[in-house]
Amino acid sequence: MKPDSQLLTAIRSKHLIFTVTSGRSGSHFLARVMGYVPRLTVFHEEKEHSFHHYLRAAQTDRSVAERFLLEQKLPFIAASKEPAYFEASHLFCKGFFEPMHEWGLTPDLVILTRSIRDISASLYQLGTIPGRTEKALTFYLSPEDPSVHPVPAWKSWTDYQLCYWYCLEIQRRSAVYEKMALASGSKVVRIDLSELKQWKCYKAMLRGLGLPFPGLMDRLRFVKNANRKAGDFSVSKQSIAIPEDRDAQEEAVRLAF
Repeated sequence: MKPDSQLLTAIRSKHLIFTVTSGRSGSHFLARVMGYVPRLTVFHEEKEHSFHHYLRAAQTDRSVAERFLLEQKLPFIAASKEPAYFEASHLFCKGFFEPMHEWGLTPDLVILTRSIRDISASLYQLGTIPGRTEKALTFYLSPEDPSVHPVPAWKSWTDYQLCYWYCLEIQRRSAVYEKMALASGSKVVRIDLSELKQWKCYKAMLRGLGLPFPGLMDRLRFVKNANRKAGDFSVSKQSIAIPEDRDAQEEAVRLAF
């Protein structure tokens, strides 16, 4: 299964940029500030052709990911108005990178990071537990998925340990995808949430991706947005206490990983 020549030509005429990230990492803020870049179609998570509808099935059946890309996502991108397309979804790195890479359509990547401990705590306190809760099975990887680093004893882990494992898995595959993308001639930029709100780091990211800088008015908007909270990490949604022994729990996961 692969794109026909017409679709390949249309997609190769676009500058494709996707993210490799865990979620709860500032991707919404990233999409907001990427919206200031001229001639760039930007989505946080494009809703009409969303990865999450196919993510769970794609973990065990690659053809599901291929059909979704060929029949929905790539035609949508090909029809987009601007010459460059950016999507900040944390779902792309969960089974959809590989088919595009195999087809010679490896996009440029923004590897967006945040403290693993902070992401783990956020997932845990929201009750989004990889491998256990319904939302996590819809949007996140599970230790049972065949593409992840195997951890046979995961069923005995605590909920917090599964959140921490998930962050380590995203960190692992970000290194794999970075190597594959660079070997294909694609650009890769790493940026942490703590850096994203700094104008010089934002400019360096755009420069690394070969994108134009925003105009003066959008630069002023960037400065205004930089003073806003980067992402919805509201403690009002997070009433579950973090385990007091999380240092020991994290160490156990690292040793098993």
